Amino acid sequence: MSWNSERTAALLILAIIPLLALFPACNGDTDKIGLSDASAAEQAAAGDRQEVPVSEQMLSATVTAASDEIVFETVGSFEGWQEVTVSCEVDGKIARIPVEIGQRVRKGDLLALLEETDFELDVTRAEASLDMATADLDNAKNEYERKELLYKDNTIPKSSFDSFATRLAQAEANQRMADAVLAQARHRLTKARITAPASGYVGQKFVAEGEFLSMSSGYEMMRLVVDRPMKLVFEVPEKLGMRIATGEPVQAKVAAFGDRLFSGTIHAVSPSASVSTRTIPVEAKFDNRDGALKSGFFASVSLRLPRGEELLQIPRDAVSRNEVGESYVDVAEGDGTRQALVTVAGSEGRNYLVTGDLKAGDTVLYH
Repeated sequence: MSWNSERTAALLILAIIPLLALFPACNGDTDKIGLSDASAAEQAAAGDRQEVPVSEQMLSATVTAASDEIVFETVGSFEGWQEVTVSCEVDGKIARIPVEIGQRVRKGDLLALLEETDFELDVTRAEASLDMATADLDNAKNEYERKELLYKDNTIPKSSFDSFATRLAQAEANQRMADAVLAQARHRLTKARITAPASGYVGQKFVAEGEFLSMSSGYEMMRLVVDRPMKLVFEVPEKLGMRIATGEPVQAKVAAFGDRLFSGTIHAVSPSASVSTRTIPVEAKFDNRDGALKSGFFASVSLRLPRGEELLQIPRDAVSRNEVGESYVDVAEGDGTRQALVTVAGSEGRNYLVTGDLKAGDTVLYH
């Protein structure tokens, strides 16, 4: 090869080398363009798949039948089954009061004692009067018997005999009167002892030892509370009054015993409602065997009552209102939904109690 040929070949090689260097650069640019296009496509797809907010997601719930009973809750107060005002029936000075407020007593226990001296003297005088009347009667009987024999022999006239018969009748009447006076004096003596008319506890005392009781000062001495059983007094709305019957169970809580439940039964339901409150007074009976309940305790009352109508339960959020203010729900039907008008009759927890154009087992849809 000549020098010129070698020179030409060398120039060709030098010209080809730059061209070869361009091929990787072009391939690199091509790759970068492809990645950029793919990233843009993914972002566009992600934009098309934006998440729906939770507030716009559809929820569903099954319509269920409400229970046949309702739980009615209110408040009331405990009272003694009876609260007896103990009074003295006779005038006299109080000699002794052996009981204190809060003390438990049994029927017949001594509550107070009046000074008995005057009453005992009355009994003594009455006994003496009876003895005198008895002696006079015996004398009148003897005279009558003697005069009767004389009258039968026609020794004395009838008018004289009749006077002895009258005297005998008077003597008999005097003896009966003396006997009655003695009985009254003995009865008054028993009244000097004031005893408990029933078992319970002393709620209040109005007198003290040494006081003199008379009609002018009044005879009230103390108040006795009969607490076994106890009475719970509360009121219910008039619309529920007809659903309450005697003998039905009732439960109560009082603050003094926390969550302890006391069980009782309905004892009496008033036949009339209060004009001012439109409520019906109700009384319940609690045995109170352990004496825990006290008169005046404030109570939370709970009792079950018949519902009185068939209702359905649906979530509160499922109920909407249309443009005219009617309540409705969306009910699933086939591949779509229908609007069912409902009437809200009440609520329990997070549910509404309704009636309307739906039934138990239907599915309601809501946001």
